[in-house]
Amino acid sequence: MVLTGCAVLGLPGGGPQPLEGKHPNGKPRYFVDIDSLGRKHGVERWWHENGNLRSEAHWVGGRRSGDYRAWYQNGVSWYRGRDSLGVPVDSLVFWHPGGQLQSVSVYLRGKPVSLETWDTAGYTPAQRARWEAEEAARLVARRRADSLGVAQATRNAALALWVPRVRATVETYWKLPEFQKKAPRRAVARLRVSPYGSLLDVTWLEKSGSAEFDRRAALALAKIRKFPAPPAELGTDPLNLRYEFVTPGFGGARKRLQLRDGGGDE
Repeated sequence: MVLTGCAVLGLPGGGPQPLEGKHPNGKPRYFVDIDSLGRKHGVERWWHENGNLRSEAHWVGGRRSGDYRAWYQNGVSWYRGRDSLGVPVDSLVFWHPGGQLQSVSVYLRGKPVSLETWDTAGYTPAQRARWEAEEAARLVARRRADSLGVAQATRNAALALWVPRVRATVETYWKLPEFQKKAPRRAVARLRVSPYGSLLDVTWLEKSGSAEFDRRAALALAKIRKFPAPPAELGTDPLNLRYEFVTPGFGGARKRLQLRDGGGDE
């Protein structure tokens, strides 16, 4: 530090007198011991305007030697180091104003050999970069999940409106004699439907055990040339529909039509 407006005052015995200064409020600002040549020699202290110690060091013939420290205005440590006749030794440590460790420099024969730094949350730059990358990836994943959730909700809503129209189309041709309705029967077909509603293919996944029941179910599908066109929300690829033909006496509940991606049954 440079002291301005100060002079080395002689003591009655001819020796040097320490330099001192005050803040405008009258509180001490600095105190520096000097030798006969005007060099810092002894203790040097500086204070904040509120009276708290700002820094402290020791000098020998104009060269800092020994431990030195500094503090923020609120008394929290700012930095701490050690010199040997002006040569840095050991380590120089800095703290953030909140008291968190900020950096550590290690010296060997006056040269810095390592430096580590931390932010106020305790992260090194590499850790902070990795954390930010991970957080960005999590954000992208959350946004993608939200987007997929909205898309799936839209598809489900469109499907709920389309399924009754598909069922109504099939059951227009699904005729079953009364005697057939008394036995619990079920047949399951997979229908492949184009984006325009055309019935492309029928595969039977389960037969009822009654040749007449199965024949009438197959006949109902054979009479269908086209379903109502699927909503645009269901995409542009052919859809696989799982359709159940059941009698009123069948014990299980009829499954509703569902959409699944990847070519599975719906």
